[in-house]
Amino acid sequence: MERFLNSLGIFFGEILDYALIIQILAVSVSVVIVLSPVKKTVRSVLFSLLKILFFFWTEVVVCGLLFSLAGIIPFFRGNCFLFGYIICIGLYAVFFCHYSIRVRLIMAFTLLAISVTVLEFGPIYAKLCEKLFTESVPIDWMGIVKSISALFVLCFTLIQMKFSMIKYEDVPVAATALIVCCGGISAMMCFIYEWLFSGLMKPDIEHLIFVGLILTTLYIIDIVAYLLIYFVCRERNDVIRLKAEKQMAEASAEMMRLSEKNLNYLRQLKHDIGNQYSYAEMLLENGQYDEAKKFFRSIGSDVIMSLTYVDSGNKNIDAILNMEISKASAYDVGIEVKVVAPPLLPFSDSALCSIISNLVDNAIEACIRYDMRKPGVMVNVYPRHDYLYIGVENPLPSGVDKERLLELGTSKHDAANHGYGTQIVKRLVKQYDGYVTYSADGDKFVAEVMINLMYKDDEKKGGLNDEKACDSNMR
Repeated sequence: MERFLNSLGIFFGEILDYALIIQILAVSVSVVIVLSPVKKTVRSVLFSLLKILFFFWTEVVVCGLLFSLAGIIPFFRGNCFLFGYIICIGLYAVFFCHYSIRVRLIMAFTLLAISVTVLEFGPIYAKLCEKLFTESVPIDWMGIVKSISALFVLCFTLIQMKFSMIKYEDVPVAATALIVCCGGISAMMCFIYEWLFSGLMKPDIEHLIFVGLILTTLYIIDIVAYLLIYFVCRERNDVIRLKAEKQMAEASAEMMRLSEKNLNYLRQLKHDIGNQYSYAEMLLENGQYDEAKKFFRSIGSDVIMSLTYVDSGNKNIDAILNMEISKASAYDVGIEVKVVAPPLLPFSDSALCSIISNLVDNAIEACIRYDMRKPGVMVNVYPRHDYLYIGVENPLPSGVDKERLLELGTSKHDAANHGYGTQIVKRLVKQYDGYVTYSADGDKFVAEVMINLMYKDDEKKGGLNDEKACDSNMR
């Protein structure tokens, strides 16, 4: 115990110098800003400052304890700061970061890799400067170079802030694994170096140059890997966005086609009714009452084509559902639509189109795949409390693997070009403070979405309480 306390005293009395304080402070600022961004409010700024101070002192205490344990447990010798960063950054990411698990792993692991790499190459370059310039410039190279090296952590923080992964929640698993591997390799290389060479008191210049170049390369690789994943996610997000815009354009075009089709039918119906009215009037004027009765009976027994047209009062939902009805009819898939929607909604046209069309398209494809075209798809859209509920059902055959079905993987041959549907829905639903659930209960598959009607100000949702709605049933 006495040995432990003596080591603790050495840490706070000698090891914890101004350069180490600057390094730990730089890491503290970076961790707080990257993993829990500061908002432009006084409260947020003050709260972030408190978190920086908390992280700083936690890091100091943890490193001090590990330094003291190194005298008892050789495993920590030379790596107390490395393990201190791992522990503190890991705990902060778990308890204070609220991103998705993949984004959290990418941000935390990259920041950890950068921090431990800078922690290592600072002293390396300081020793190199001591060997090269101490005789001509007798200054505290160790303190100065270690302090300057802390700026490399802050530089990467600026990169993460500019190219933030926060908006790309649905990060590919492979991308996450790549960053975790890069971060893990960087930390492992630093650990191995400290384990093997921490006792080397007077390394030569060639050794310092070689190790410095390796650590600098690791630093650059970590940054490049992060930027690579960022641009991959951005391109992926652009593909999803363009697909959503294409779907909305298709919905608008289909809406125009259906409108023209039904308008032509109404014109024909108007012409036929005019002719029928004239003929009936002639029969009555001539006193041919029996013939008139037969004529009216024949009109009543004729099947008049129904207008396959949803008119709920919300033009965006109407366009989307009419497009889906047309698709289902083309494949002889039954579809029943029940819509109760306010005329004004706080969602963009493309977002609403993408959510509904992807869910219904998947249901139609399931009916075709399982050859269960009747009764087909059931679509429900209506407000529920402060949310807009969108539910889509399709039948399932007996014996289907429901667990595999709920994995939501595409079964198409060109899977590389598909599988975006569920990703689009997930991203947009999250954007509007909602959630999506999938279930396979009994003989049907159900996809349910709830998106927040209060997402924007009340002015934009002026039609929320409008009672104009339609309950349209089609088979």
